[in-house]
Amino acid sequence: FPPLVGAMLVASLAVLTACARDLDTLAPAAFPTTAAIFNDVYAGVSFEAFGGSKVDAVSVDPATRFRGAAAIKVAIPAPGDASGGYAGGAFVAFVPRNLTGYNALTFYAKAASNASLDVAGFGNDNSGNSPYVAQVNGLALTTSWKKYVIPIPLAAKLERERGAFFFAEGPENGVGNTIWFDEIQFENLSTVANARPAITTATIYDEVGATFSVSGTSVTFAVAGVDQTVSAAPAYFTFRSSNETVARVAADGSIRVVGAGAATVTASLGSTN
Repeated sequence: FPPLVGAMLVASLAVLTACARDLDTLAPAAFPTTAAIFNDVYAGVSFEAFGGSKVDAVSVDPATRFRGAAAIKVAIPAPGDASGGYAGGAFVAFVPRNLTGYNALTFYAKAASNASLDVAGFGNDNSGNSPYVAQVNGLALTTSWKKYVIPIPLAAKLERERGAFFFAEGPENGVGNTIWFDEIQFENLSTVANARPAITTATIYDEVGATFSVSGTSVTFAVAGVDQTVSAAPAYFTFRSSNETVARVAADGSIRVVGAGAATVTASLGSTN
């Protein structure tokens, strides 16, 4: 029996050694670069309603669409609707996506009656911890289909993003409405250019030990020659403090006062100050 036992041990060690060598050659799996969010059907995403919204507001409508077989229909509740005060939510990708090859979110939309869409954007995965939210407020919807473009503030940040698209809309002028979305996707458009980042200028006085956040971060783009401003989360920016013995800025834009004195906080979006 001893020779047989020894042979079994040697065989086992050989197998384990071979497995270790194979694993050393493996690289992390790449995240998908899928562009589509909705094109007749949900493309690898699920809809998650926001808190307090009408949870059954969103459906797939085969009757009214821009092209193809269906569009997303959203029922905006009237004031006092017991099912929810507004319609809104996020389309969240099942698998994080690498969106670094795109420069804009695009979609077609229309409404049963003219409306101003409260907010639409991407980067919100409905987790409560979405660092790269970007949005546009007050998009004018008409009763005809129109293509809308929301530029990406800095695509290099979106290497693994689950927040594909989100929106919110409430009743206007005391009535509800119906809106439709179609052909929601990410694109790389030659018509998006001239990024101009900005921070709302403010002077803040606080005590040592206090923490507060940068606010009013945005980027204005020329979209087909027309300026459009996107509200961009501070995490898109790289911040600098002129005096880190007074104020230190974290990657998410939070500022901590660490000493008495004065400091100026500036930022860049990629290589643009």
